[in-house]
Amino acid sequence: RQLHVLGVPRLSYAACVTSVPWSSVTSLVDSDPFDVAGTGNTVSIWDFAVPYLGKLALFSSTGNVQGELVGSRDEALTIKNARIEERAAFAHKAVRPLNIGTALYFLNERGEYSAVHTYTRVDIDSYDADEITSHIRKYLPKDIDRMSGSSSENMLVFLSKNTSYRNRIYVYRFHFLGNEQVMSSWSYWDIDTNGKILATCWFQSLLYVFIERQDGIHLELMDFGKTDEDDGVGTTPLGYRVHLDSLVKATGTYNASLDTTFWILPYDQATNGDTFAAVKDGSWGTTRGAYISAHPVPTVDGFFAAVGDLSAHPVYIGRVYTWSYELSQIHVRDQRSGAVARGRETGTLRLRRAKATYKNTGAFKVEIRSKQDSDVLYDLFASASAPASLESGAFQFDIGGDSRDVRIIFTNSSTYPHLPATLSSIDWEGSYFQHSDQG
Repeated sequence: RQLHVLGVPRLSYAACVTSVPWSSVTSLVDSDPFDVAGTGNTVSIWDFAVPYLGKLALFSSTGNVQGELVGSRDEALTIKNARIEERAAFAHKAVRPLNIGTALYFLNERGEYSAVHTYTRVDIDSYDADEITSHIRKYLPKDIDRMSGSSSENMLVFLSKNTSYRNRIYVYRFHFLGNEQVMSSWSYWDIDTNGKILATCWFQSLLYVFIERQDGIHLELMDFGKTDEDDGVGTTPLGYRVHLDSLVKATGTYNASLDTTFWILPYDQATNGDTFAAVKDGSWGTTRGAYISAHPVPTVDGFFAAVGDLSAHPVYIGRVYTWSYELSQIHVRDQRSGAVARGRETGTLRLRRAKATYKNTGAFKVEIRSKQDSDVLYDLFASASAPASLESGAFQFDIGGDSRDVRIIFTNSSTYPHLPATLSSIDWEGSYFQHSDQG
């Protein structure tokens, strides 16, 4: 007889049995989800599965082990032949490892700080992990919980959930020539003192940054493949990137009675003390690249103003920021290996002068400080001959101090903070005095 539920006719029991093929609960088909265990002696909850060199690498922060999901060599990987084989045992935290090039990067906590390792294959069934933070062991905070990277730019970026660093992006850049690593650089960017970075996402050479500010969530973009802010359009392009944060391009409206030009920006001016500036784009001809001091209008959101008629052509407006690069302690090094020369750690190195070689640079400043206090002993400045031009050359400056006490800091110019600066090498001169080993 027919059974009915809510007025919808259903097949009889006999009809259901004859129309559905019978299958045992122990039967496995290739489309079934994998339910396999590892081969080790410890409890391992596999947090992440990451494609790596044609295989599927597994990471367990519970058991601090790394494994592989493998099958038969001559067959497709299915539930029928799948198994997990443990390959290594390196401590790591539950942050998704990142595959860039021929290495997997993963994180680990060491006390109050974080360490970053590269997981690489030594041979077909064995792996190794080198630490890339061994020389900066107190640089990354322990609460790093997000990591993203770009193989196009050879760059990794890290975010921390620590409230003290929510506006900071930690950056690791590397470069290889063949099998030799010739660059391993760490730095950080403080994006906005009152903002909170929610996430970062890479697409080729584009880094998207999600920032929460008082007026809402902002999506900002860093294009590392771009070399000209004007994209080469026009007869007199800028020829360089404008180094301002939250950069927008706008054309102003001139108020003759106030002798002031006003621009409308797509975000609130609630900046809590941030300094803004405007830069003339390439369409201004001979005055392109000129720096203009711009100020938010206190009573109107998104309005910025500057004295004079600046409405003829577009300008770039953004937040002024400070970049700085401090040299590590200078040592007498072996000419072949580059390591600190044996037996030279106990002597005294008196630095006399140095020379900074720069390329395609607009302006920069050199500060000579003492490690004993924050006083600036020297404040030296080098800039191009015109605001719109970049130059290459060498800048010499005196130091005069013990290498263990001297701080050498390069920063951007306060006069032209939007101009790029590229330092290619630093040469130094000094006198070394070896201490006697005899009492």
